[in-house]
Amino acid sequence: MRKILLVLLIVLFIPLVNADDLFYSDTMELNVEQSGEILTYDVRELTLYLYVYPKEEEYSVISYINTNPRSNLEDNAYVFSWSSVDGKVDYYINSRVKNTLKIKKIKDKINFPMTVPEEYEKYTQSSELCDSDNIEIKKLANSLASGEDDAYKVIFKMTNWVNSNLNYTTAEVGDTVKASIVLKTREGACDEFSNLLMALLRSVNIPVRYITGYSYGTFEENKFGSHGWLEVWLPKYGWIPIDPTYGELGWLDTTHVKLLTTIDPMPSSVEYKWVGGNVGSGTLIEEIEVISNTMNMPIFLEGELSVEDVSLTLGSYNIIWLDIKNPNDYYVSTSAALRVAPPLIDKNPKMVFLEPFGEERVGWIVKYPANLSEGYIYTYFNNATAYFLGEKATTSIVKGDVNSLTLREVEALMTSKDGVKKGSPDVSLKILKPMQVKLGDTYTVSVSIENKGSGPLESLTVCIKEDCRNNYVGISEIIEEDFNLVASELGINKVIVTFKNVNLEPYILEINVIEKSIIERIIDFFKNLFRLK
Repeated sequence: MRKILLVLLIVLFIPLVNADDLFYSDTMELNVEQSGEILTYDVRELTLYLYVYPKEEEYSVISYINTNPRSNLEDNAYVFSWSSVDGKVDYYINSRVKNTLKIKKIKDKINFPMTVPEEYEKYTQSSELCDSDNIEIKKLANSLASGEDDAYKVIFKMTNWVNSNLNYTTAEVGDTVKASIVLKTREGACDEFSNLLMALLRSVNIPVRYITGYSYGTFEENKFGSHGWLEVWLPKYGWIPIDPTYGELGWLDTTHVKLLTTIDPMPSSVEYKWVGGNVGSGTLIEEIEVISNTMNMPIFLEGELSVEDVSLTLGSYNIIWLDIKNPNDYYVSTSAALRVAPPLIDKNPKMVFLEPFGEERVGWIVKYPANLSEGYIYTYFNNATAYFLGEKATTSIVKGDVNSLTLREVEALMTSKDGVKKGSPDVSLKILKPMQVKLGDTYTVSVSIENKGSGPLESLTVCIKEDCRNNYVGISEIIEEDFNLVASELGINKVIVTFKNVNLEPYILEINVIEKSIIERIIDFFKNLFRLK
């Protein structure tokens, strides 16, 4: 029986791979207009402080900023002033921004866990919104970081987890949702993506701060709008950009416009002060226009596209592989995506992390249709692309009389060859106690537990007498427990600190208990008599 060859071309519509996409620009000039209005009611004096306006960066040059009415730049805010107003008050700020694609070239391995200088410790602290001390956040962060000794790779793994496991939804647009809630719901907008990543990084002592700005959107509408991303601090290299929503690490596409840098997501970027009357809530609207751009994203990675099995039967699963090589002496993070392929049952695009001179393989699971007519040979064209790599192509054949791969078989082939890394905790203790106390007084023994290892300590129990405290001690985490004791006997009192679930010897503390003076005993008598503290 003669078989007829049919060529199938299935285009996967994803933002990353549109050839005319703004995300592939290496330069972009933008006109940024911000306009706002305030409702006033018989106000004698009104002052507005605007903190969000385009900021200069190493990748961004601001040609000019004009305001109407005229305003002054004071303490990182444009200050607008009005007198004797009643009704709607308008203000306007116009900026010209030119962005250039810049890749932060991290050439050296940054040891993990990190030692953070005191001036950056505020960027590692838990907060109301970014609750990095939440136990579930700590456990996830430690599972991702366990066994790793390269801080940049830890940052990538956490960025990739957020990018891969959260569903983007505009239902959460508004006030930023608490990080621990985002971890439970697994959904949110850009600020939820960034807030959760920030909490994960801070929980393992990596400094990170929040950026408010604008960017070109792809998830709901193809237009510019408000956006949030992060910057992470690394020794020697300073602040490094990360956008977990778009899967960008160490670089930002040229649609990003930075407006404001804060420790945590900021609920309001406008402040009002007035005398007399009242002021209603105002709005700030952005309108951004691309003046010019050049589509010359540099190509400095090497790669090849292939399929696991070039000839399979109808209804079979297959894997399309993209092998990427980094010939450079610095780390590169990219996003790779299938553009043309058989029906896809996998995430697309996917983040890829390449060490200096390193190679990585990324794969996508596809399934050939089972309802195609037999007696024909079907040829699929497969096309993939990645930032800094360009497009790669290959073909695969489907017909009715050859091998088949099951979903379980292809999933096994996709499993990482490296397996799951598991680090080990390295616990050090500090115990503080008084040298001498007086009989009947309450004193405190403080036990400080620090984990300097590459893995979490899942359970550590500290006991003094019958008082036992259980703790999860994550990577780079310090846990402190205070035990309040009563000096009940004169002379040397021995206090024994014991530990469970860890190989630590008991600590024997000696506390010298002395008698109180007659005056002190009289004072204690009357305190107890009148129940005074």
